[in-house]
Amino acid sequence: MSNRKLLRSNLMDLLSRLVDSGCSKVLPADVGKRLRRFSALERPAQASLSAGDRAAAIGALSLRWRGFRATQAALQISPSKCQAEM
Repeated sequence: MSNRKLLRSNLMDLLSRLVDSGCSKVLPADVGKRLRRFSALERPAQASLSAGDRAAAIGALSLRWRGFRATQAALQISPSKCQAEM
C-alpha cells in the first residue's frame, strides 16, 4: 500500500472513530457517513468533487480578501472568449 493510501485510510479511520464515539465537538455528526460515501465513489467522481471543493474555497477566500466586485470581475468571461473556446 502506498504512503498516500495508508495516510488516507488512517485519517478516515480516525475521523470515523471520533465521530462515532461522540468525542468530536467540531465535526458534524454525519462526517463519518459522508467520508464513507465519498470513499465509495469512483476516482473520477472523487476528483470532480475535490476540484469543486477547492474552487469553492478559492472563491470564498477571494470574496473575503478582495470583496464582491473584484471577485465578480475576476470571474467574468467575455462572450467572445467563450465562443472562441467552443
